[in-house]
Amino acid sequence: MDRNATLGFVLIFMLLMLWMYMNSPKPAPVGEQAKQAVVKKDSVQVAQPKLPEAKEKKSQNDFGKFFADRTKGVDRVVTIETDLYTAEIGSK
Repeated sequence: MDRNATLGFVLIFMLLMLWMYMNSPKPAPVGEQAKQAVVKKDSVQVAQPKLPEAKEKKSQNDFGKFFADRTKGVDRVVTIETDLYTAEIGSK
């Protein structure tokens, strides 16, 4: 291996390590974890669980704001046949 290839591998490795460091999740602060562990509940008083409130039914949009309008329309199937394979492609 020549000098340029070695330098290229080293630069790629350093770039990947930097990318992994920048995209790693941020750790939770230690103080908040300690506060959560110290909280004690009174065993004598038992809070009654709240009943779920009736929520208004919101329109559930699984496709997001960009593809919501693509859910309407006619679903057509296009078939492509060759000697080696057969493919079916849906319009939706």
